[in-house]
Amino acid sequence: MDYLSNPERDRELLDLEQDYRHQGYEPVSASEPLQDTLGLTREFVTTYAPDLLLRRGAELIIVKVTSHKDVGSPQLAQLTQEVEQHHNWRLDLLLLAEPPQPQEREPSWQKDEILVRLQTLKPLIEQTPEPAWLYSWALLEATLRLIAEQEEIRLKHRDCAYLIKVMLFEGVLSRPDYQDLHNLLPRRHQLSHGLNTPSIEPDTVRRIVEVIENLWVEFLGNSEGHGAVEMANSSDEAIPIA
Repeated sequence: MDYLSNPERDRELLDLEQDYRHQGYEPVSASEPLQDTLGLTREFVTTYAPDLLLRRGAELIIVKVTSHKDVGSPQLAQLTQEVEQHHNWRLDLLLLAEPPQPQEREPSWQKDEILVRLQTLKPLIEQTPEPAWLYSWALLEATLRLIAEQEEIRLKHRDCAYLIKVMLFEGVLSRPDYQDLHNLLPRRHQLSHGLNTPSIEPDTVRRIVEVIENLWVEFLGNSEGHGAVEMANSSDEAIPIA
């Protein structure tokens, strides 16, 4: 089964809530009159049934528990679009654990292959950002698997959500990088499954490339590689994720 049992699910939510508390967020009740300050309506809560609501000032975080197989669902795509209509809302997904799967035997891209593909990616970002978006995720996953192999981090399977979560726990991904990737995952799954998704902007692709380049510099000892694939606006700040 994809879904955690209720006690495990509740434990995951409790741990997540504590994590948010450390960041200054406070849980809120869906029954509170929040329409004036946060724009939250009873109809939204009834329709989408968020599993956790948290606020920090005028910012609202909506947590939805889902499984990997449901990330690309039309219902979740609709929820994502609804959240993006509110500048002070953010959707965070809690992906439930899946049964361990044996590591695939197919070889992953190695160092030289990844660097060549990063250079191939560069002209695609402005010309065709959607294909570049999917390509950048493939390169990110290949890079993370390469680091896992180098650092002797055991991976049970190659699911992307699982991969970035493990790399956060292992100290490979920083919390800000993980959070941006986590927030972008729904768009990645929606586009890869042919579902409607908000437009992919070049800066969004560059954010993924920025994470890849930083990983290469920090873990793979290839400062030369970083220069070879430097984006035209690599000095830009990381874009905020809706």
